[in-house]
Amino acid sequence: MSDELKLKKFQKKIDSFIKSNKATEKEIHALRVATRELYSLLDSDKPFKKEIKKILKLSNNIRDIDVFLDIYLKFLPKEYRSKMNMENVVQLCHISRKTEVDIFYKYLKTLMISSSINMQDAQYKVNLTKKIDLKFDKEVLHKYRIGIKKMLFKEKNALKQNKNKIKTLTEIKDILGEINDKMNGVERLKDYGIEPALLLEIQNFTQEYNLKLFNKFQKIKTGEFLS
Repeated sequence: MSDELKLKKFQKKIDSFIKSNKATEKEIHALRVATRELYSLLDSDKPFKKEIKKILKLSNNIRDIDVFLDIYLKFLPKEYRSKMNMENVVQLCHISRKTEVDIFYKYLKTLMISSSINMQDAQYKVNLTKKIDLKFDKEVLHKYRIGIKKMLFKEKNALKQNKNKIKTLTEIKDILGEINDKMNGVERLKDYGIEPALLLEIQNFTQEYNLKLFNKFQKIKTGEFLS
């Protein structure tokens, strides 16, 4: 697909999103995926890249709320949820989401997508080694995952795809994404007046689950495809 067609396709997606005026979880996620893919392919046109990146920035909290409501809360054992004021938590989430969505729509309605712009040809590289030795830290893993996403988008847009590389990158992206979502879930719970003792139990439960995911991530052999 030519660069011009990619931009037209993206503009069409923005227009469709605004027209639907729904901002469902599915629509938000689809727009974010398309935005991140375009952003990873753009050349060094800094003003335009900033405008595109703002789509991600303004939708971050919306996506976090969606994941919290539809994935994280359901991930918690019933015994924990029964001790929380779930009705209050859900209500506060929806209020926050509506505010964030209103701000997001206002920005999208003013956004002008360039009709022509150069895309990057060079492969994006992440500093990976055969033995992955990353500490269990939210910011470190999130930054690493962003790099993985950029590599994945470029591989998917390559003329000659490496299916094994795509499979490995996708697996890493999904594992690190789940870890990040669970970490965000715990952080969000702190805003809803959860009893300290219960919050500590939930934190420990989530941490234990995340460490299992992290160990799984470390065992993936990436050197052959990612170096």
